[in-house]
Amino acid sequence: MTTRSIGQRSASRQDQISAHPADLPEALTLRPSPLKWFALFLGSLAFTSFILQTGKTGLMAWGGLLLFGGGIPLSLVAMFGIGTDLRLDREGFTVRTIFRAFHYEWANCSAFEIERTGRIDSVIFSVRTDEQKRASPPAKFFLHGPFHTLPDTYGRSPEKLAALMNAFRDRALA
Repeated sequence: MTTRSIGQRSASRQDQISAHPADLPEALTLRPSPLKWFALFLGSLAFTSFILQTGKTGLMAWGGLLLFGGGIPLSLVAMFGIGTDLRLDREGFTVRTIFRAFHYEWANCSAFEIERTGRIDSVIFSVRTDEQKRASPPAKFFLHGPFHTLPDTYGRSPEKLAALMNAFRDRALA
């Protein structure tokens, strides 16, 4: 079983992976764009520095320090790809974030689509268990709808990521 790892650093290799089901590798690991996380690191660092420079000690200052100061180590961890990736294989896919991992089987997932929220495009999908819960939906259903959203596009455009995931899904369901 061959596993490929693709990140922002190897953009030329990204384009070599076809979204045609017959051309897909057995397994593929996609990593988030380090450039995006570096920008988040710089933003967190700038806001934390600004709050510290003002010398304020009120509730808003402490809240800002907690929020933006916490973004510094989290963005560093994500920037180096520690514990954050998307793994695709013949059985399904696993989304790993810094603190959690979720595995989904292709047979339980709908086709992957693009959803625009404001100016941000995201890759969404639904899981069969969500559709079965519609008779008595939990609060999550009312807040987020029946769809799951991938947390990142892993250095690809949302359209290319959705096409790649649909190709893996089509191959598994064939």
